[in-house]
Amino acid sequence: MSRFISVGVIAAMLAATPAFAKDMHCNVNQDYAKAIDGKEVTNDGTKYKMTVKDTFKGVPDSVSSSDYNAFVNIKFGAEKTTSTSLNVQVRPRKSSECLNGVYNHNGTKIWSGAYCDTSNHQKAKSLTLKVMPNTNNALYQAAGAASTTSKVSQFLGIYAKQGSEYVLTGVCVENK
Repeated sequence: MSRFISVGVIAAMLAATPAFAKDMHCNVNQDYAKAIDGKEVTNDGTKYKMTVKDTFKGVPDSVSSSDYNAFVNIKFGAEKTTSTSLNVQVRPRKSSECLNGVYNHNGTKIWSGAYCDTSNHQKAKSLTLKVMPNTNNALYQAAGAASTTSKVSQFLGIYAKQGSEYVLTGVCVENK
């Protein structure tokens, strides 16, 4: 019974439209840092305010959210893709905060279980890339959330459209 209650609470949290923006800390390609830093975007009723914490050069094999969040580490590994369907990798930051679920932008669970490994990421699929508002269709975002034992943390993968490919440009996670 408590499992159904917690799933309902998480779904309600994801579906609720907040009155304020979620603070997101980001690791982004240095060429896009100015376009992303301080930007506020809304995805399915959730408003995100992005702050660039770190930058990288080029197109690495994967990009993670580093240690910006005390509960989860988010990693996107599709450095270049022609698909708008993406996988995300998530791991808990503390063994006392086991990963319990990963959700897509509309609150649908895309992975569930009890995952307490703080060294390796759990793969979840699939997130959908959508145009990031006010970027002249140059940037795309894949949004979701990860629930641990005590917190739900929002996250974003950011991609740039280059020709027919989407190129990994950054990862953001809620500042918690």
